[in-house]
Amino acid sequence: MLVAFALGTLGAAVWWSSRSTPEPVVPAEHAAASPTPPASTADAGLDRPPHNPDGSQSGSSDTPSRSTRIAEPTSGSSSAEQQAFLCLALQDESGRPLAGEFSIEYAADEDGRLRTYPLESVRGPEATLAVPHARNYRVRVGNESIEGKQVVAASVGTSEPPFPFVLRALRTVSGTVLDAQEQPLEHVHVAVVLKAANSFQAASCDTDFAGRFRLRIVRDPGRLYIGDAQRPWVPGIDIEGGAAPIELDPIRVTLFAATFLVQTADGNPAAEAKLVGTGLDGGQFNVATDADGRVRVERMPRGRWRVNATLEPHGRENRAVDIPLEVDEPVVLVLPR
Repeated sequence: MLVAFALGTLGAAVWWSSRSTPEPVVPAEHAAASPTPPASTADAGLDRPPHNPDGSQSGSSDTPSRSTRIAEPTSGSSSAEQQAFLCLALQDESGRPLAGEFSIEYAADEDGRLRTYPLESVRGPEATLAVPHARNYRVRVGNESIEGKQVVAASVGTSEPPFPFVLRALRTVSGTVLDAQEQPLEHVHVAVVLKAANSFQAASCDTDFAGRFRLRIVRDPGRLYIGDAQRPWVPGIDIEGGAAPIELDPIRVTLFAATFLVQTADGNPAAEAKLVGTGLDGGQFNVATDADGRVRVERMPRGRWRVNATLEPHGRENRAVDIPLEVDEPVVLVLPR
């Protein structure tokens, strides 16, 4: 089964187009400093790496390739009304045709806006899928052991042979994330980015209740990140190339917590103020204060943090905070109005 993915990277964007989408504000008293996906992974649907215990990844070129057939427009019809067909010749890395059933999902570039469509099934070696007309498509095809993805360009009136769509064998990378007390950490984001390829060569998932993760990637060398690929909680871990599955040693992460109190200039609590923090040594969060102007942020890596509080019409306040705190008292931010 194909699982969606791709993560932002240190020095690289994910497969899909880059645009920044902030992490949703979490109006909770106890909010984790969960990572905000990097800008390059923020697009909807296929553009964001999968967040599940079995992420998948593949490797094909990101150069748009003509592999669609578009029905000729009829009189009085607009291009948006035309029917297109993705025509793919599924094959392995040696060029041998691949028969059988595969999952396929795609995002269509409709006037500069990506629209993601539901998962479907196709059969190889030649797979044809009716799709709405668009400028291009970002396509993934695969199953549990093999996968490929390609950016596909389209134009009205083409009638070319099926495009050779290469699927590559996958391997697993798995491990466990523990805290300083050797307890498993659940819901920790884990990502692998390949070194020798484009940034869309990535897979990601979240750890389960036992702190376990399992990623499926192609057999190229890569680097694994914990927490956030842009601001990882610990230094990246090198992943060697090869076909053999990899079980990593337990990954230990030391995390801290802090309570923040946001007030207006007259000393009143700033309820529902937006609080955004960025760790200079890793981690970031985006939360909101409660009715008392307070919020507690968990899972903050050690180091200096830049914290920004905002509430209209009271303005904005910035502060540098060193984690862990010397005294376990609320960090106060006073808005200018």
